[in-house]
Amino acid sequence: MPKTLVRQLIILIAVICTANIRTYSQDCLKADIILIADMSGSVRGNEPFMADALDAFVDRFSLAGDVRFGMIVFGDGINNHLPLTTDRKALKEQTKRVRNSQAWSKQTNLYIALNLARKDFMEHSYGSKRIIILISDGHVNNASFSFDRAWELRQQLQVIICGILINNSMAKSDYMKSISDIYVSTSFESLAQKLKNLEYCL
Repeated sequence: MPKTLVRQLIILIAVICTANIRTYSQDCLKADIILIADMSGSVRGNEPFMADALDAFVDRFSLAGDVRFGMIVFGDGINNHLPLTTDRKALKEQTKRVRNSQAWSKQTNLYIALNLARKDFMEHSYGSKRIIILISDGHVNNASFSFDRAWELRQQLQVIICGILINNSMAKSDYMKSISDIYVSTSFESLAQKLKNLEYCL
């Protein structure tokens, strides 16, 4: 094969590969992701598993600017809240608080967390894919309110909700499926591995 043709082929392959990498970066990795963690009473005793899972997911990203994270931890109300950021230290501080806390809430008011996520997206998210990673057993109070808030996020703000069901004795899988675009079921023990392997090009 003539050397000139070989060089042209090499250049063509390089252009194609570069274009593919650029498209992947723009379409897949430019995202605002809010992690919503259920810390109601049903989580009691499993707080370290929840913290490990949050850490495992965040650690997959370089947080160089194209991906930002927020975190909302809820029960009766909002326990912890971190708006969208690229500050890994601040995210680690939030997961540390989860690890060292005790889930005691008698209610699971998911709609309050979804309201706050909506506010964060509306005030701080521009031009990026919007994703919620919701970790819960789906056993929520005021279920219709939460369903409406999830519908508004999905339909009005084009938020992709990935529901991670904690499959315990109180789990409501049908409800979690109803408010999620993507649904995954797991145990507390396998939660970190699930989030480590979760496809984030949702």
